[in-house]
Amino acid sequence: MLNRSKLFKIAWQCVRKFKVNISTGLKMAWACIKREASVRNYYDIDNTYNFEFKLWSGYGKRRAYYTTNGMSKYWNSKRNNFVEF
Repeated sequence: MLNRSKLFKIAWQCVRKFKVNISTGLKMAWACIKREASVRNYYDIDNTYNFEFKLWSGYGKRRAYYTTNGMSKYWNSKRNNFVEF
């Protein structure tokens, strides 16, 4: 189920952090939500566990790194836990 509040919070974080317009921010947020849904389905993570996205830009890249309390500390520290924009 789509959580619109979470979608718009991530979108506005993208607008503020990356200095983009709201349309691009919504596209970035939608990519984060889709990645969250695919990880939840693949690892069978329950909806009671939350995902946290931290935005990063540097070296010409824009990424949103995510962590969840539904997985171990080792899994959260992997290098492929991000969404590339």
